[in-house]
Parts: sequence; C-alpha cells; structure tokens
Amino acid sequence: VRLLGPVTSALFAWQAIWLMIHPDVQDFWTGCFWLGQVLLGLIAGASALFFEIRAGMTSVATQFAAFAMNRVGLACFYFWLGCYVMGGMGLMHVGEGWKMLAHATGILSWIVCVGNLCISCCSAPGQDEEAFKEKTTETGVVGKESA
Repeated sequence: VRLLGPVTSALFAWQAIWLMIHPDVQDFWTGCFWLGQVLLGLIAGASALFFEIRAGMTSVATQFAAFAMNRVGLACFYFWLGCYVMGGMGLMHVGEGWKMLAHATGILSWIVCVGNLCISCCSAPGQDEEAFKEKTTETGVVGKESA
C-alpha cells in the first residue's frame, strides 16, 4: 500500500498534466470544464501524495487515532479516484491506450482503498501510549499515577 498509493496518485496527476498539455477547448464553457479537470487532477494527486508521505511519518504512524483517520481518509479518496477515472471523461475519447491506463488506475485505486482500510488499525505504539500503559500497569487503575 505504501508504494501503490503514491503510484496511483502520480498516475492521476499525470493524466491531469496530459490534459493540461493537450487542451480541447472550443469555447469558454469547455475551457472552464477543461481547467476544472486539470486543477482537480493536480490538486487531488498532490494532496494524496502529501497524505501518503504524512502517513509514513513517525508522528502519525505511532499515534493510533491520527494514523487510523489518515488511512480511512486515504481509503475514501482512493475509492472516489477509482470511480472518477473509470469514466475517464477527458481521456476516453483520445485513444485505447489512455482508456486502458484510466481503467488500470481505477482498479489500482480500489486495491489501494482496500489496503488502506485493512491497515488503518495497525499503527506502531507511540511513546505516549507506552507511557500510559506503564502507568496503568503500575497502579492497576486507569488515569491514576503512582506515588
């Protein structure tokens, strides 16, 4: 999941870059739609890369709530991404190769979604959690410090 997530995000951003390089603009309205697709691809791809990198950081990976929320959020994103690229409205009319890339990106997105859900409950215990466990085992009571 750690490698597939960034690869999927990069593929999505690459499709946006391709659209940016090859604009299909007949009038103001299609230009607005084109710009919206490009910005969506770039912002969503960059955001996903940011959260993937953030999930690997020790400060997030060792805190259960932050790690779980980050992974569940990424799972929601990758589910949406899979649905979005399967239709591939900007790329479907270009050629069979781009259509296959869009479908591969969509399937990969759904695999990453499931992977993120599976590992959302698997964070390494952090220092705060370990200190809490030590206090609890010393006193036998949750929240009570030893004398």
